[in-house]
Amino acid sequence: GIQGLMTIVLFAAAAFAGGKMPLLVAAFVLLIWAWNEIASRGKRIAVLGGILLVLGANLAFNPVITERFEEFKNISLDFEHDDFISSTELRIGIWSCALETTVEHWFSGVGLGHTRAALDGCFKQYNHPVFFDGEYNEHNQFLHVWLAGGIFSILIFLGYWVWLKWELIRAKNWLAYYFLIYFLLNLLTENYLNRQFGMMLGAFMLFGLMEKRVTNYSAQTLEQH
Repeated sequence: GIQGLMTIVLFAAAAFAGGKMPLLVAAFVLLIWAWNEIASRGKRIAVLGGILLVLGANLAFNPVITERFEEFKNISLDFEHDDFISSTELRIGIWSCALETTVEHWFSGVGLGHTRAALDGCFKQYNHPVFFDGEYNEHNQFLHVWLAGGIFSILIFLGYWVWLKWELIRAKNWLAYYFLIYFLLNLLTENYLNRQFGMMLGAFMLFGLMEKRVTNYSAQTLEQH
């Protein structure tokens, strides 16, 4: 039923998205969903057990996940030119610059074509070549929208997602609703809407899941009036 479909949808999305954050977010959203939506205690325990099993297997046998957890033990933000910079330290440095640059241009932004130059200007303070090797973006979709378009752009962006969340709740389309939460949480660590994969994931998964239920809800609303 819907319980099995929900699990498949989120874990499939996490697998196709790649990386560590999608898997953790999928597990987090599934935990919330199982707690709120599954009435049967046995099914709830089965879902929770499955989630913990997948996470435990990744922690035990996935070297990429294990490496990331090891990095948290020795984080240093004193970026020296010849020092080794872990992926966690690199990500924190990028977020710090993205936030600093966004706050500096909070009202009007820097324009869509100038976010890279603005970030590079901030990266120079680190005096480390790793920040220029990969042409890194903000790694946060919300900061990107704010930095590019200013305060009005981020308010419109946030307003759209709040409206969509409300519509899904009104339509009781819980499958699309929980996928929306999953998608938005991933936007905290990646600019998915700046990549073809992210756009396709949102279009085919989110809007595909919501189309029928929202359409039926709208038709019922019109009949009532």
